[in-house]
Amino acid sequence: MNKEIIFIISSLSNSHCKNRILDFMQDGYEIKVYGFQRNGEAIPTGLPYPITIVGSIQDTQYRARIKTYLKGISRVVKLEGRNNLYFTFGLDLTLFLTIISLRSKYIYEEADLVHTYMNGWRKRLLERIDKCLICHSQYTILTSEGFAQYHFGQHYPKNVRIVPNKLNANILNFPFLKSQLDINHLRFAFVGGARFDTIDFFVQTFLENFPQHEFHFYGIVEPRMERFKEQFPNVFYHGRFKNPDDLPSIYENIDLVLSTYDTRFDNVRYAEPNKLYEAIYFRTPIIVSEDTFLAQKVQKTGIGFVVNPFSSSAIIQFVQSITEQQLIQTQKACQTIPQTDCIDK
Repeated sequence: MNKEIIFIISSLSNSHCKNRILDFMQDGYEIKVYGFQRNGEAIPTGLPYPITIVGSIQDTQYRARIKTYLKGISRVVKLEGRNNLYFTFGLDLTLFLTIISLRSKYIYEEADLVHTYMNGWRKRLLERIDKCLICHSQYTILTSEGFAQYHFGQHYPKNVRIVPNKLNANILNFPFLKSQLDINHLRFAFVGGARFDTIDFFVQTFLENFPQHEFHFYGIVEPRMERFKEQFPNVFYHGRFKNPDDLPSIYENIDLVLSTYDTRFDNVRYAEPNKLYEAIYFRTPIIVSEDTFLAQKVQKTGIGFVVNPFSSSAIIQFVQSITEQQLIQTQKACQTIPQTDCIDK
């Protein structure tokens, strides 16, 4: 494979893109990075590579962005030529690259099935385009085996690579020690950006019915979820945290981690979020939504619990039924999986 790769990113501050670029740099590839500045975001400092800005994107109607994308990618191809190897993140950038330069070779990474949030013919058309882009890439990186199943069923093209969102290897530099379990005073938590309606619904149901337990938010929450602190004394907001540095101290002090994402969207039903690997690594039972690819993995490995995130009675029954023996059993199931399997390679 060509030892020089031209990266095109849609956001300068996207940590996933940054980590992937660093992966290739560490493997000895020469890289160049071109990016679009989204909503005036600051240009990152301290990176081991420069970023050339080729356009500015605002959160306006998507049609307005298409022109900016096409113009910016045209500039990249003009500067770098059609014979280089490109690396694009997401369906839109990959599609626009192939429109601008049919002959260009590219690696395509899909971390979200963005078109599945649409309906009708648009969704079906973009799915056909997406599968075509995958099949004609040098390689396509999918961050969930569920995405491959969504596109192709059980048999997907040989150029597809499954690379889940695992933990940064620097986590190995931060030891942790789980605190003692108290079945009469459990600490539930959401770690990350709390935005889905199912998270809101679970927390509301939980706080209304279980004052003996606690719920903790680590990370950014949607403004509507700030209401809980005015109503319940057993909810706690800890704000932003540094990943991976702060993860050990977070997981040391929680008993279960909530990952009941909204199954009304195909992207959620087939995704493999990094919370799965955090739960395993930190030996913390995970709670996930039923009827998802993630639920299948949790049930198969026994590392957590599956619940209907839209049913208050199901949530209440689940919390009431938790026993100390169950929690210990799920922790032991996590321990059977080597922590090194949870590290990004």
